[in-house]
Amino acid sequence: MAAGSFPARGAEVTVSTQEIRVTRSPLASSLHPDVVRPADELIGWYKQAPEGCSPGYIQLLFQAERPRVNFSPSQADEFAALDRQLTNLQAGYPLAEGATAAAGDNQKISAADWVSSAESAVHGDEGASPKKKQKRAPAPWAKVATPDEVPEANEEADIDGPIYGQTVCVTGDVEPYDKGDVWDMIASRGGVVAKNVTKKTTMLIVGEWHSMTSKEKRARELQGKGQELQIIGFDEFLQLIK
Repeated sequence: MAAGSFPARGAEVTVSTQEIRVTRSPLASSLHPDVVRPADELIGWYKQAPEGCSPGYIQLLFQAERPRVNFSPSQADEFAALDRQLTNLQAGYPLAEGATAAAGDNQKISAADWVSSAESAVHGDEGASPKKKQKRAPAPWAKVATPDEVPEANEEADIDGPIYGQTVCVTGDVEPYDKGDVWDMIASRGGVVAKNVTKKTTMLIVGEWHSMTSKEKRARELQGKGQELQIIGFDEFLQLIK
């Protein structure tokens, strides 16, 4: 169970593949409770980076609560590290062991390293056949990361199109495109782009991945509760918009 701990203002956040834990300092705990939630219950997060003299925050979004973690103006690296760790968690990538390992451009991992780490996680370092080692592995995290800006739906798109009026979320690797490209495809055809799977989501596009992503898990949970939510593969989506 990979895990990393990330300092914040008056708190420490521990993120693992099993759980997300926010441990407050004695002073901060008098204002805000500690938090321990299963990792797969994370829906998403709001964020504002600390900059100059302005503090920042990351607000974790769970179904029943929205705990907020604050960062001092001097904690830009710690903020970026936790943001990266949460992105890796939702995308299914290996997690960093701490703030230093997760932050900064100098810590980027090459595509080859991602392939190696993903194969080790799925098959182990020893005993994997050559055929298994040639299996396509996830692309680097930046390619599947959630863009900051969401495109507006094209209100003049074909109203009879299969995407028009849908609230659509994307998960996994959508090679040869990145997530921003696919968002543009959705918006141009009148779909509403959603960063996360919620009760408003009507379609989830699933790219290739080595395991089920947290977004797909959430979508299937909502389907089980009766929500009308269509889950389609990325190739099927490309056929729909032809």
